[in-house]
Amino acid sequence: MAASVLAGCKDGGKKAPSSSSSGSNTTGSITWIDPDYEEDKDDDKGNGGASHKPGVSNYNIKVEGLDGNATISPNPIKVDKHGTAKFTITAKDGYYIQSVRIGNVELVPSEDRQVTAYDVTMYHVCGHRTITVTLAPLTYGIVATTWGDPSSKITWEGKDFKAGDEVTLNLHHDAVYALTKLTVNDKEVSLSDVKDDKYVLTITGDMTVEATFAKETFNVTTTVSGDKTANITPASPNVENGEKVTFALTHDSSYELASFKVNGTEMKDQV
Repeated sequence: MAASVLAGCKDGGKKAPSSSSSGSNTTGSITWIDPDYEEDKDDDKGNGGASHKPGVSNYNIKVEGLDGNATISPNPIKVDKHGTAKFTITAKDGYYIQSVRIGNVELVPSEDRQVTAYDVTMYHVCGHRTITVTLAPLTYGIVATTWGDPSSKITWEGKDFKAGDEVTLNLHHDAVYALTKLTVNDKEVSLSDVKDDKYVLTITGDMTVEATFAKETFNVTTTVSGDKTANITPASPNVENGEKVTFALTHDSSYELASFKVNGTEMKDQV
């Protein structure tokens, strides 16, 4: 999409204008000096300066084609011949200003930045010029970090997401680890929203995701029967997932082991 700003200048922008620009990730500024000023000024001298009366507004700046995705302020703008026009181009939410051109000359830096507003100053306006503003949807990225499990990672498909996009995050981890905490932009989310190690992330801007994993812990309940003096050590320990535990059985010498079960499965032959 494009927007046109008509602003007074003589030859329709065929000459390369003098310009400079600067800005951050969200705002910038453009300074433009009409390239026809010196020639036009000399023409005025040849006419004894009668072609222009100070204080009379000769030119208007018109804004067209913004499609409701950017605004110009103030609008409309009236500017004297050889005067200075100042206005601000502001993209609406969800858009940034990708390009600002006068004729075939690009007036914004070429580096990859998503500037959402430009303050424009046009010096020595002397005829009609067209400023073309190109708008594009803002795009955002994801930065993901994992903790606890050294083999864990978070993956997803795509890049340069737009606000409202839904991105499925895949949480990869070792089988003996479990997700214990998930934060999005420093806000903890409910683990019930994680299904089969997948989380659907809604893009609202640049996103930061952190996942914390820890080894699952299980309690092993031990009981003995028959010999009142018999013991199993350690008694009812807490064990991390994947951890091996050795149990010691002690009993009266007049008794012998009749059964040893784990979760109902007979394992006497392994004792």
